[in-house]
Order: sequence, then C-alpha cells, then structure tokens
Amino acid sequence: MKKLIATSALLTVMISCSHDHAAKNFSDGQVSKILTTRNDGEVLLARHVIANSKNADVKEFAQHMIDDHGLNDVKKSGILTAESIEQEDSWKSNELQNEIIESQNKLLPLKDKALDVAYIDDQIEIHEGMIEGIKTNLIPVAKEPSLKKHLELTVKKDEIHLQHAKFVRSNL
Repeated sequence: MKKLIATSALLTVMISCSHDHAAKNFSDGQVSKILTTRNDGEVLLARHVIANSKNADVKEFAQHMIDDHGLNDVKKSGILTAESIEQEDSWKSNELQNEIIESQNKLLPLKDKALDVAYIDDQIEIHEGMIEGIKTNLIPVAKEPSLKKHLELTVKKDEIHLQHAKFVRSNL
C-alpha cells in the first residue's frame, strides 16, 4: 500500500503536462493558482497526518509542510498583490484539486505505521516531482520576475523538504 496518497495528483502537476503546449501557455495567474492548489493540498494532507499519526518524526515533518507551504502561499499572495496578478483556474489546477480530494479519501482509512509509511513515501515522490516540474514547467513560463524568483526559492525549499522526508523514511 505504498502509493495511497497524492502521487499522481501532486506529482502530475509538476512532472508532466500531457498538454505540453497548454503548459507553455500558462499565464502568471494560472501558474500562481497551480502553486496555491499544491500548497493547499500539502497542508490538507499534513493536517490529517498530524491528527492521526502517532509517530513524532512524521508529525514533525507534517507540521513543517503546514508551516512552509502556508508561508509559501503568503509570500506568493504578496507578489500577486504587488504585481496586480489575478489567480486563474486552468485545466491543471482544476485537475489537481480533484486529485487532491481523491488522495485525501485514500489516506483517511489508514492508521499507524501504514499511514506514516504511505504519507512519507509519497512525500518523497511528490517533492521529487515538484522540484523537477517547477524547474521545467512553471519557471520557464512565469513572466513576472518576482513570481519567477519565488518559484526558484520554492524549489530550494522543496529540496530541503525532500531531504527531510528521506531522513524520516530511513527511520520508519
């Protein structure tokens, strides 16, 4: 039961855009909405894990997801306000939102170590995908320099999350 949460959901948005041409045409508002949807999904899943896990390391990791993805969203919102960018839905943000709901529903019945392992394994895959996807699909299409810089900083933070998740996994 290794892949019971958002691997396809969050990973898909970042790794591959089957509509490659459409991905190249994302506006800054659409790029921002994809990032918002990703952040909201990370927070949602992490809150569930904190409420249901008994493992202190997993709960600590999940709390970092809540803190860091929440802060990422606050910083992104500041950029949107400063640059007068309106968030816009896209096929990708809508698809991602639906997949996050499905992922949450898969995570709900898991308990104890099964929950911890599934969550951390997927966090490793998700963050690997996010790092690559932001670099290849979102940064290249972002037009506003401050949004592009925010995406670059997001990649650096995701790299830290990935290392943290791998460390937690090595102790499960």
